[in-house]
Amino acid sequence: MRSIDDHASELEQFDRDLALSRRKPEGPKAMGACLYCLEPLDTERRWCDADCRDHWECEEQESAQRERMRRASMVA
Repeated sequence: MRSIDDHASELEQFDRDLALSRRKPEGPKAMGACLYCLEPLDTERRWCDADCRDHWECEEQESAQRERMRRASMVA
């Protein structure tokens, strides 16, 4: 027989899974290739692995920072 704690834990997991399934993906859409190294991938993935994802995110942040600096220099 299940305890009330087991039931609560299952309900919590169900709610978490439901929230994750409804979450909208962030960032760019998958294009069939790794967004960093261009290695062919299935259509659901955006990067080969965490390293490619991390490198891509770092480059995106650096690019955004350069763009902000460029715009700031145009205003000054």
